[in-house]
Amino acid sequence: MTTIYTFAQSAIEEAQNAGRYGTANLYTSAIKSFRKFTGDMPLTFKELTPGLIKKYEESLLQKGRRHNTISAYMRMLRAIYHRATKEKRIKWRQGLFDTVYTGVRADTKRSLTAKHMGNILVAQQSLPSLKEAQSWFTLLFLLRGMPFIDLARLRKCDLYGDTLIYKRQKTG
Repeated sequence: MTTIYTFAQSAIEEAQNAGRYGTANLYTSAIKSFRKFTGDMPLTFKELTPGLIKKYEESLLQKGRRHNTISAYMRMLRAIYHRATKEKRIKWRQGLFDTVYTGVRADTKRSLTAKHMGNILVAQQSLPSLKEAQSWFTLLFLLRGMPFIDLARLRKCDLYGDTLIYKRQKTG
């Protein structure tokens, strides 16, 4: 029978081949973490139980992982499990991930205050490399947080009067 890790590796390679590198990286991180938890034992999907998954969650909490990180790992593990059931490699079991948290929390405010943002925008930099970085940061901020890759792909023809119209690389 195929181990979870062998099956996950094929899912990772498939995601990479499809150009879904973000998904492949998330799968890789989640499986690496789970593999470390299980001691690299060749675990099959049959051996995956709600109790084992709950112990994994508890071990991540003890290691100081944040709830959103744990949730991401659980969702990736669940996605790999769902994929195996869709491919008829294993039989579906109800409630396998019901005891663990798979939501997303927004309990930590991560944005800068207006005052801090103002300080960054007007600060005088002495090093030329910092001045250039500050200029790029300011431009991206003033362009409403445009991703750098989209800025790099801009052309003169994307400017229509006072309006900048472009196609996002990530979403098209």
